[in-house]
Amino acid sequence: MKMTSSIELLVTVLFLIFSQTALAETKYVIEDMQVNARTGRSVEHKIVRMLESGQMVQVLETESDWSRVKLSDGKEGWVLSRFLTSTEPKKLVLERLEKKHDELNDQMKVLLEENKLLNEENRMLKAKLGSNAEALDKITKNYRDLRRDSSEFLKVKAAEQEAVLKVQELTSKGENLEREVSMLRNRQNIRWFLAGSGVLFLGFLIGSISKRKRRQSSLL
Repeated sequence: MKMTSSIELLVTVLFLIFSQTALAETKYVIEDMQVNARTGRSVEHKIVRMLESGQMVQVLETESDWSRVKLSDGKEGWVLSRFLTSTEPKKLVLERLEKKHDELNDQMKVLLEENKLLNEENRMLKAKLGSNAEALDKITKNYRDLRRDSSEFLKVKAAEQEAVLKVQELTSKGENLEREVSMLRNRQNIRWFLAGSGVLFLGFLIGSISKRKRRQSSLL
């Protein structure tokens, strides 16, 4: 009988714990306001913490005009429900957007450096293509000279086959290098466009929110 009662008590306690966890709701202290968290549901109770504007809390329960909240450090207290809102404060939104904007600016700097390296690599590839073209012209000229001046047919024939193979090899390398240059240029253009679009978009959002914040402040 005692074991049954203990089990029922344990189940009840666990149910209450999980019920409170499930009902917990994230809310924020309203903007431009500091709120007192107290030990009970009246202004006569002791203040346990001063909550700053925009501070996030977990609402565990609500009774009448008061809400029992849990702070980030685990402490709990009662605050007036009218000073809490489910809407994330513009200050936090602005800070998050500014952080994202800074991250995109950092990415832009990295892309600028990568673009510089790609331009240098592109220059080297073009120089290599020009060198291969000169080598191809030289081989072609040597082949013609050899064919014209040589009196030994077999020697000319062997040199001709070697020259043809060399020309094919250089032609293939030149085509591969041209494809690499085109792929690098297309990839860099896409990354550059995406990064620039992100910076402009976030800059627009930050400006819009800041302007709205200033307009609201001027009305207070």
